[in-house]
Amino acid sequence: MTTRSARLAALRASVALLGLWSAAVPALAGDPQAAGNRIPPPVNRPVVDEIAEAGEILVTGDRPIAESEQAALSFQRESDSLVSVVSSDAIGRLPDQNIAQAISRLPGIAVQRDQGQARYVSVRGAPNRWTTISVDGINIVSPEGRETRFDSIPSAIATRVVVEKAITPATSGETIAGNVDIITRSPFDYDGLYVAARGGAGINDLGGRPVFEGSLVLSDTFDVGGGQLGLLFSGSYYQRGMETDNFENDWEVVNQDRRPGSETNVWAREIENKFYRLTRKNWSTTGRLEWQPNTTNKIFFTSIYSIFTDDEYRDNYRLDTDDQQGRVPNSTLPCPVPPSPLPAPNTTGYADVCIGNSPFDGTVYGIDFDARFRTTAYRQSVWTSTLGGDHDVDDWQVMWRANFTRAKDDGSQPYLITYVQPGFGSNGQGAVNRVTTTYRLRELSQHFTLNRTLREANGQLLKGPPVREFQDFPNDMSSITSTDALAVTDAWTGLAQVSRKTSLFGDTVLAAGLQYDTRTKTNTVSTLALTGTANILAAGIPTKIADLTAGGVPYNGKLPLGYSLTLFNIDTAQSFLEKAQAVRSYQPVLTDGYEVTEQALAGYVMATTGFDWGNIVWGVRVESLRNTGEGVALIGGTALPVSSESSQTFPLPSVQLNWNVADDQIIRVSLNTGASRPDYSVLRPSFVVNDGNDLIEGGNPFAVPERSVGLDLYWEWYIQPRGFFSLGVFAKKLRDVLFDPGLPEHGDALFVRQASRRIGEELLQIRGDGHDQLEQLDDLVEVHYRTPWATMSSTRLISYRRSWIFALLSGDSEAK
Repeated sequence: MTTRSARLAALRASVALLGLWSAAVPALAGDPQAAGNRIPPPVNRPVVDEIAEAGEILVTGDRPIAESEQAALSFQRESDSLVSVVSSDAIGRLPDQNIAQAISRLPGIAVQRDQGQARYVSVRGAPNRWTTISVDGINIVSPEGRETRFDSIPSAIATRVVVEKAITPATSGETIAGNVDIITRSPFDYDGLYVAARGGAGINDLGGRPVFEGSLVLSDTFDVGGGQLGLLFSGSYYQRGMETDNFENDWEVVNQDRRPGSETNVWAREIENKFYRLTRKNWSTTGRLEWQPNTTNKIFFTSIYSIFTDDEYRDNYRLDTDDQQGRVPNSTLPCPVPPSPLPAPNTTGYADVCIGNSPFDGTVYGIDFDARFRTTAYRQSVWTSTLGGDHDVDDWQVMWRANFTRAKDDGSQPYLITYVQPGFGSNGQGAVNRVTTTYRLRELSQHFTLNRTLREANGQLLKGPPVREFQDFPNDMSSITSTDALAVTDAWTGLAQVSRKTSLFGDTVLAAGLQYDTRTKTNTVSTLALTGTANILAAGIPTKIADLTAGGVPYNGKLPLGYSLTLFNIDTAQSFLEKAQAVRSYQPVLTDGYEVTEQALAGYVMATTGFDWGNIVWGVRVESLRNTGEGVALIGGTALPVSSESSQTFPLPSVQLNWNVADDQIIRVSLNTGASRPDYSVLRPSFVVNDGNDLIEGGNPFAVPERSVGLDLYWEWYIQPRGFFSLGVFAKKLRDVLFDPGLPEHGDALFVRQASRRIGEELLQIRGDGHDQLEQLDDLVEVHYRTPWATMSSTRLISYRRSWIFALLSGDSEAK
């Protein structure tokens, strides 16, 4: 049974409690018209009264899921922008635990999953960082930064989710691909008292661990001094336990593999098995207070807290097959006939086609394995509170919002325990203490065996008897480390908009708005490290894998491993950590610490001009950004404080045409612009200079927003009563694209080693209009670093091997 089917099984086995008390007509979803869903009531009230007077009893029913689909399509149909919508009952009554899963069924939306759970959202195939998120129209910051993790937001908080794919001037310019707007519940979505509770339980087939979920909504409205006051509270909880396992192989091109016909070979330089025991939880609380003194004014305060926790225990065994790659024969001649079944003396047989090995099947001799056991205690939370109002004053409409959001990303790893094997030795004598493995890496039948290694007098290695577990080979603990990592982002937003209907061009609604955002992200990391077998023994920690797995649970998964396995003992690992903490203390990682502040001031004017055939939405948004940062530079082993400052201002015009070609058909054309801002981790001024390796690693405080110009052309057909079909094309032209040079390692074909010429983790920025017109560059880049005490210069040579990879830092980059 898959993870998805396990969820469905849990749903089928669930016990649901649904209740609703209303002063109006009872309905599971409340009053759809009050919710703004534009669905006609299921039964006409005069007809009901007439039947009641006749003494007859009328039994009616509704279809909440079908009606919510109709509501979503109605909202989408009447929108002035290119959107896709999922509404409340579609979220509440389908097995969706988070927002990513809830919108995954919408057209043009793809999700990336982790352990089977939807996590990141990609709109029309664009990078995840180009998708922004907002709550009730206010853009918020994800705990991870620009790349939003949607699995940390439970779907229970939403009454509707709107994915806007073609932005207007009223939308934040940092949106390039699309914006996901989460519309939360209001007490006026329901008529009077409303109570709904839901609960469920099940078993996940992956590991037989429990799954729980529950939610509660409590809402009521009251008459107060001629107006109405509404109160709403909601809460949700979801817990999912599971055990999973996998193969993960890292591939490379081997320079020494030069025999005829080997040009296309790509070899597995590492073969890994990972075994997970994990528990994930989401829970949230929502409160809303709303006052409507009359039908044209409302003031509200809403507060939402959501947290996602991920507690994981991982056993990771890795075969380092390219451990002795330098010994691989590098002849360009055809293999001898007949071929030898054994490797040449003092070689392992890695990437040696002449002994019958291929990238997917073969045997390697005397290679290294290492084992890593770790636990993670990840926590991501968002607390967002908004005070706002909507007012109609004569012919003016006024909207204002004030928001504070705090996002926390706790990436702590309580312990990582690493074990290694003895070395190979200069003449291969150490190989007898290492692994010989026969591997098969084809599709889902991957497996490998564990065998002793035998060595002949001439240095030739042979396959010995089978071994049951990794821990039966000689091994020693090489380190135990612990990491505390916390990133906190505080964001304040002020937004105001005024609009008015005018006779300009016949029928035009003019709107003007002003928005100010200030966001500060602070990142701190500290680590504890106890390394070396002697130091570990001195702390009273035994150093063999068997000591850690004693009393552990035997592996009971379904992968054809080819060997046996005992999972590590969690209590024993915790005791090792406590002994390490007794002799070592946590030390700050200075170059991972930073504080970055982003201030954005934006103003926009927008007009919606109506015609008999539809409307045109047009206008311009102007954004002014100012970024400041503080960090630490490590130069020649000396840590120095560094600060940075940068700013830019740019206009973002857009125009969208909505043409009602028929009562049930719309053609939408949009020309829009955007500017996706660099992530805060990219803007950090912290860096490390390594003169020995000609390497600079760190951030790029002078990175500028990635600019886009987009064209969208879509035809939408709304098929009654609840059908929908669309066909569209879109194009985006990009410039100033951030380029991550951490590419997969394929030997010298790309880099001598992965990122060996890297400047920053996401530092390199492609300049110019042709975003994929990359060219070879051998250039000297001069970077200046200024501190309160001195100014230093460092020049680094950047050299890449492929014409489609380049890095260009135009001019001098100067930290101030």
